[in-house]
Amino acid sequence: MSDYKTILLKLNKNLNILQEREAKYGGNAPLDLLNQIRDHQEAITLTERAIAGEITEADWQEALQPLNLSLTATNIFQFFIQAVPLWIIVSLGIILLIILGVGIINVGPISMALFPTATPTVTPTPTATPLPFQPEKDNETLIVIATFHETTATHTEPHVKIKRAIEAAAQEVGLESLRVEIHPTELNADQRAEAETLGEQYNASMVIWGEDTGVQVLVNFFNLKEPDFEAVYVEIGETLRTQIANPTAYAGFITSDLPAQLTFLSLFAAGQSYYIQAEYPAAIKVIEKAVASLPSDTSSLAGIAEAYFFLGWLYGVPPADLERAVLDYSQALDLNPEFAEAYNNRGITYYDLGQTEAALADYNRALDLNPELAAAYNNRGNTYKNLGQTEVALTDYNQALNLNPADAEVYFNRGSTYYDLGQTEAALTDFNQAIDLNPEYAKAYINRGIIYYDLGQYQAALTDYNKALDLNPEYAEAYNNRGNTYNALGQYEAALADYNQALDLNPEYAEAYLNRGVAYKNLGQYEAALADYNQALDLNPADAEVYFNRGNTYYDLGQTEAALADYSQALDLNSELAEAYLNRGLIYYNLGQTEAALADYNQTLDLNPEFVEAYNNRGLAYYDLGQTEAALADYSQAIDLNPVYAEAYLNRGVVYNNLGQYEAALTDYSQVINLNPELPVAYNNRGNAYANLGQTEAALVDYSQALELNPAYAEAYYNRGNTYYDLGQYEAALANYEQALAIFKEQLGPDHPYTKMTQENIAEVRKEMDK
Repeated sequence: MSDYKTILLKLNKNLNILQEREAKYGGNAPLDLLNQIRDHQEAITLTERAIAGEITEADWQEALQPLNLSLTATNIFQFFIQAVPLWIIVSLGIILLIILGVGIINVGPISMALFPTATPTVTPTPTATPLPFQPEKDNETLIVIATFHETTATHTEPHVKIKRAIEAAAQEVGLESLRVEIHPTELNADQRAEAETLGEQYNASMVIWGEDTGVQVLVNFFNLKEPDFEAVYVEIGETLRTQIANPTAYAGFITSDLPAQLTFLSLFAAGQSYYIQAEYPAAIKVIEKAVASLPSDTSSLAGIAEAYFFLGWLYGVPPADLERAVLDYSQALDLNPEFAEAYNNRGITYYDLGQTEAALADYNRALDLNPELAAAYNNRGNTYKNLGQTEVALTDYNQALNLNPADAEVYFNRGSTYYDLGQTEAALTDFNQAIDLNPEYAKAYINRGIIYYDLGQYQAALTDYNKALDLNPEYAEAYNNRGNTYNALGQYEAALADYNQALDLNPEYAEAYLNRGVAYKNLGQYEAALADYNQALDLNPADAEVYFNRGNTYYDLGQTEAALADYSQALDLNSELAEAYLNRGLIYYNLGQTEAALADYNQTLDLNPEFVEAYNNRGLAYYDLGQTEAALADYSQAIDLNPVYAEAYLNRGVVYNNLGQYEAALTDYSQVINLNPELPVAYNNRGNAYANLGQTEAALVDYSQALELNPAYAEAYYNRGNTYYDLGQYEAALANYEQALAIFKEQLGPDHPYTKMTQENIAEVRKEMDK
């Protein structure tokens, strides 16, 4: 029957170590670490239920099988080969030296005998003996060396020589946090359980023990601070140069080779401890010393390639030295050309250096060596995606997921690719899956929020952005995107607050300046908007969207020339920006440059044949050029695309009216009024159609309605005056003409044609009245 309590103690100890490491990431812990924490928590619950008798031992063992625990075997490389920093890399160098398990101790048969009954005596209370030295302290690496078991007449004391060698190397590298202590307990090479207990008693990082028989030297090195494996265990033996056969060679092994190897292992492990504490420069220094501690003729020693691999990873950590990382990965591959994971990581580094062809070559080589290396498929997929080869990227992501269906990062990457391809539903499904696998995946919430935003599901987008910020309050992109959502909801003040927060976190965030500028514009704070657009352009002078938005602001301020210049600059940078052609076309139209406007509207529709406003605006240009049939076709196309587009109905009505098709005009104007009953011009124009059809009473009603909505509508007074004149109601006509005249003079000036035409009508009415 399993020793549940001992296992529970081990699980709780491992969980504490995992949670300490998670805390160092400040909310950005890798998925592998989070999964292990979750699995340990689940295992603890299962074990507690087993202790309570709620489940059988068989059910308990079956439930533990799929969990990634320190009690089970694990692929030692899988944690290193992601494109993001993975804390579990700290175990790699030593783990590759693992020889799991220890020698089996043979116990002879127990002789059974009968003894006379004895009177029990009282066992005296033992007197506590203080520990010979202090346990490991915080931010310290303690190596405990048990006294070696020796059966030779000449006591070589390997434990003393090993201690001196490690301390000398540590002193040379300035590693003050490494302490080496010899414990008086004598252990032989087979006593691994006792060695582990000894190390745990002192909370030590490592324990070394072994024996010297004169014929054979066995040394065991065990790293206790790796919660991801049952042990990190290295066995070093020497049988060829025994003391009996070759005393000189034997002495060299004891005083030189063996301490050098253990110094390498110890410094390597100490460097890993620095890594756990996120002291990367110190880790590099110590690991490099570990490599340098070995004699030049030990380059084939197991673990050296892994040390260079580890250094390559460390040089990839910000502030990164990617060129040096490539050199270290290359050194690892020189030592071990079959090191698939090193090819994978060097590929990542080449990719970060912009050397995509070299990256692809390394990923291909990694997969040739290990076709089951899921991370290499993922990384190669990322490279293809960024090369625009999205279909090939999808193939690689699919292969990665076939090998590892529980990799949230691959779902995230594939979802991003689907999004780029416009396959929104597939992207949403993948982001959902990534979040199901890793509920703490802040980036997945961000990307899913973007999809919800694109779909107009703003509340769902806000929920995802809020979750991302709960997970990482320092996530500037989440503030920016949430600001966009508030902007879309018309909550401009909330949007500004989020953009401000994004810029506090990242003052170089050009996109946040752009978006804050849009919010300021929406609030009518044009000068603040311009200041933000200028700041965005200082950071990124090639951003066409900023020029476009600044052009919109200049246009609203009436600075037409500045707006025109910005739209043109936007189009120089991005000739696919349909909105910029549309807006520039509007400026050209307002400036009377109708041919230029027409050219821009054509370009808009070439880029986006569904752009409703472009058809309407091009219709205006065609009409001004006398191309009425083309104008009618464009207005009709706009209405087909958007049957509730009131402006297109209004403009088509004008063309019908001027073509004498009054019934068609009347129908279009009535549709405008149905869509927007508060639009004065629609009533005025429908009044004209009624007047042209001889329906004067209906015309008068519409003109009056237009004036009720806009008492300063001079054209409606003028048209109502015409209708009264046609009815012979000269007093009413005169009153309306005089009202129109006063407004025309004020708005257009005394010399405007409308003003003069109204004056002529007044004279004509008075002439009629004098008859």
